[in-house]
Amino acid sequence: MSGWWRSPRAIVAGLVVLAVALVVGVALNLGRGGHHAPPPAAGSPVPPPASGPASTSPAATLPRLDLSDVHFVDLYGFRLPVSPTAGPRGQAGGQAAGFADTPLGAVLAAIHIGYRANAPWGSAIYEPTIVHQVVGPDQPALLAATRGSAQALGSPTLPPAGTAIAGSDARVRGVRWEGYTPTDAVLHLAQSQQDPSTGGVNLVDLRLEVRWERSDWRLLAPPAGQWTNAATALTSLTGFQLFGS
Repeated sequence: MSGWWRSPRAIVAGLVVLAVALVVGVALNLGRGGHHAPPPAAGSPVPPPASGPASTSPAATLPRLDLSDVHFVDLYGFRLPVSPTAGPRGQAGGQAAGFADTPLGAVLAAIHIGYRANAPWGSAIYEPTIVHQVVGPDQPALLAATRGSAQALGSPTLPPAGTAIAGSDARVRGVRWEGYTPTDAVLHLAQSQQDPSTGGVNLVDLRLEVRWERSDWRLLAPPAGQWTNAATALTSLTGFQLFGS
């Protein structure tokens, strides 16, 4: 991975962040937002977020996920984790909803909603996902930015079943907690993706927050509606609880 030791901004600009690396404007938007500190080493205390309900969850009580019933399913090339106990319970029409009010349910909701709230899926998926499952003051900005990205991509639609969409070589690798309560959870999702310029594997940390509203988890929109504002380059998976292969 000879090209890894570039600046985090340069690396993140070249990564797929929830399938948006191929969306026109990601690299340009990167400079508008800040980046979070890298994860602590294994065994280090995990600080709670600066504000919000999840900040009441001290590091000593942060949950460890029970991944015993998690398996991966293929969704247009993406490998996404699902659980019969934690959700999603419904995936009709390309949507994903019905998550348990548990730590694992929060994680799965963040992954499934976040992945679908992006332009390459097409408006039939990203529009209802963002409108109904994304909350917070930056939700309108995320919707507008995603619509603009979709237009720049030529208003993509889903391919036939069994084929892959752009960016689907991204893989969910692990998760670490920043804070958790039954109504608000802040987590960091580790992703990996092949770097076509170096042949190596790039890692990215995406900070996600979900809130329990209207009997399900909803994803808080990223700052200014830009996924790159929630992303940080990673150099290792230390400190993350890893999913299976």
